[in-house]
Amino acid sequence: MTDSARDRLLPFKPTPDHPGSVRPAHGETPTQPIAAEVMDEAAYRQQQQYNQQQIDQDQAARARARTLLRRCREGFVPNLIHHPSFLPYDGILASKAIIRLLELSLHEDQRCALGAHQRCPFSRPESYRTAQSCGRRLHEIGGIDLMQQVLQDWIPAFDQPDLERIWVGIGHWRKQP
Repeated sequence: MTDSARDRLLPFKPTPDHPGSVRPAHGETPTQPIAAEVMDEAAYRQQQQYNQQQIDQDQAARARARTLLRRCREGFVPNLIHHPSFLPYDGILASKAIIRLLELSLHEDQRCALGAHQRCPFSRPESYRTAQSCGRRLHEIGGIDLMQQVLQDWIPAFDQPDLERIWVGIGHWRKQP
């Protein structure tokens, strides 16, 4: 096959001066270079393990949330935070904030199941104020440590980044790297 025949089959060719970039073939519009990260086998397996851990944590948290919310509808009032320095009333207030955040998360599950919506359980206008209020209440009760505990222990993994963004500015909360 000649170079010109191969050029007609391949829409883009690597440029010699930039091996990772491509140049358009036959007068096509130039595109931005494509950056690609190449992982070795060990890094790939480690990333796969991390992804599986995130999936497992997310599924377990959602199952626990569904069970908890069902029990709350049946009249159960939980104290989800047991800490020696908290008064029982503080534990119940923190629990109510957790329950409200879980309701928003599971409501988003239903919303996204109906169509191809981007998952933003706490960023939507109707949810934003509630998530902020819950964050402020948790901060008043137990500070950043309680907020971090709730985020890690109760919020499904795939919803955590959205809630972290919403909580920026409450106390000294900063989005985790």
